[in-house]
Order: sequence, then C-alpha cells, then structure tokens
Amino acid sequence: MGDRVVAATLFAFGIAAFATLPLTYYDTGVLHAGVIEWLSQYGTVAGIGLLHIQLAFYPAWFALAAPFNTGIAHGRVGALLGGLAWLLIVFHLVLCLWRAVQGRARRSDVFVIAASAVCLPPIVLWRMPVSSALDPPAIALMVITAWAIMTIAEASPRGTGSPWSVDLVPVLLAAGAVTVQLNALPFLAITVAFAVARSSSRIRTVCMTACLTAVMLLSSLIYAFVTGGCPLLPAPCSARTARGPLARRLPLNSPS
Repeated sequence: MGDRVVAATLFAFGIAAFATLPLTYYDTGVLHAGVIEWLSQYGTVAGIGLLHIQLAFYPAWFALAAPFNTGIAHGRVGALLGGLAWLLIVFHLVLCLWRAVQGRARRSDVFVIAASAVCLPPIVLWRMPVSSALDPPAIALMVITAWAIMTIAEASPRGTGSPWSVDLVPVLLAAGAVTVQLNALPFLAITVAFAVARSSSRIRTVCMTACLTAVMLLSSLIYAFVTGGCPLLPAPCSARTARGPLARRLPLNSPS
C-alpha cells in the first residue's frame, strides 16, 4: 500500500512539473484567461455578452479555476485546469495499461488504450495540458463515457431492470462533457438511449435522465441566457436568435 501511495505521489508531481512549463497555447491567451479573470472578479453580469461575446461563453470548466484566481495565485491559474485534466487522463490510461500488462485487460481497457493512442499525441504536441483548453477534458470525459458504457455492459449484459441504477453513470459523465463543449451532445443522446434500453421502466428512466441532465446543464444555460440571451452559446443558431432581457436593446456580436 505504501509503495502505491509513493508511486501515485511521484506520478502527480511529474504531471505538475509538466503543467508548469511556459503557457503558449493561443486560445488560452485570447479567450480562456479573460473569461476566468472575469468570472473571478465579477461573476454573472446581465447583458455583458451583447457587448463582448466572449464574456458570455461559459464552459463550467472555467468556473473550476475562477475561485483559485486570487491572492498569490492571481493570474497564474492558466495551466491549472489543463494539469488536472492531464492527471485524470494519464492516470486512467496507466491503470488500463497495468491491467493489460498483467493479462487482466477487459475490452473496455483495450478501448481506452486505443483511444488514448489516437487522442493524446495531438494534445501533447499542441501543449494543451499547459493551458485551459477545453479539448482535453471534453475528450477525456467522452472516452470515459464510452469506457463506462462498455464496463457496465460487460458486468451486466442484460441490464438491471431498475430505472435508478449504475446505467445512469454514463449519462452524468456525458452531461459533464456537454458542460465543457457542446459537441458532446451526441454522446449525451447515446447514454440516454443506453440507460432507457436497459431499464424495465422506460418512462421513469427518461424522466430521471432528463432531471440529471437538467441539473448538470442548468447553471451553464442560465449564465449564457442572462449574459447574452443565448442559452446554447456558442451554437450559431442560438447566437442569431438571441432572446433575453437586453437582447432587444443591444445588437448581438455573433461569434465568427
């Protein structure tokens, strides 16, 4: 047990050392850092997105860094989120590789190894772990969502028949991915279909998945609506049809 704790500690320090490299990711400079600074200083300001559309862009991922952007850490949290995402991604990959080396790998573990081989090289090449980029957490959550579906299906091929079961875990993971990037919406639909198909009470399961999804997404939707009148920002369709308390008074700068 002691050896595992030491190994995990050294592993975490290695990830932290990588995340302290100079921050050069372009999007963090022009968007991420500004949004985190605004959230930490002012929070939600009605209509601000109609003056500067980037300030209405609110992935919940940025809200995790905003409370730490104070005191001696002020202006130095640009790589905090990237380091956290990288720690979770690599730790999960190492666990799957360890099971594979021991000959205990399941199909879900093989999937994670294969997906990591495809997804991680670009992330490292563009130094996304040393940034507040949204791609690493979104990719990680989508891969973990698929891994969770495969793991649950392997453990219980026919489902539990209960509307409240482990089958809802992928729904939570996918909803978390949507709070980071809207392009995870197809994964959310797949997880809902997965949970409903394995339940004996499908109507109740649909209601439960809807409630869970609403709880996960509500803060982001409300923030985007209050600040810019676009609940699904940065979706172009919602930007062109903005509705909100100030949308009729000020022109909306729709994102390019």
